[in-house]
Amino acid sequence: IHALKSTHPTIGIEHLGALDGVRRGALYDATDVLTVPRLRREASDCNTAEAMVRGAAVIATRIGATHEWIRDGKTGLLIPPGDAGALAGALARLLADEAWRTELVMAGRWLIGNQFTTHEHVETLAAVIAACRVQRRGPTRWRLHPRPPEPPAGCAARAS
Repeated sequence: IHALKSTHPTIGIEHLGALDGVRRGALYDATDVLTVPRLRREASDCNTAEAMVRGAAVIATRIGATHEWIRDGKTGLLIPPGDAGALAGALARLLADEAWRTELVMAGRWLIGNQFTTHEHVETLAAVIAACRVQRRGPTRWRLHPRPPEPPAGCAARAS
């Protein structure tokens, strides 16, 4: 960012660093398009899901499990890692077509709010644990709790 700002001082990019949930939420609420041009895999991406629920159209790199909630052309746009031309093209298309951007936002909100809930996560995790128990064929030290814990602040996808 510093190199880009030194050659283009009026570009309007700012590195915000760590943000608390309230400030991050306010930024997502004011965002039309969020770009997530990662070059490497990350374990989790709650921020992208939160931005989708709060009304941002998302352009992200096709890395890791991102495709599970960003369905290319349906709930957001996926681009190849490191392809600046693809990022610029996707951004131009979304900014030029407000109706399509709105469709992506609505579909993304629905997907996160209905298919990536705490209940769905617990059900999937329970199935994985059950499969591991069958493979292990012995007593287990794992115990499922009757009520799952609440997700951390900022990772709670709320359908609106």
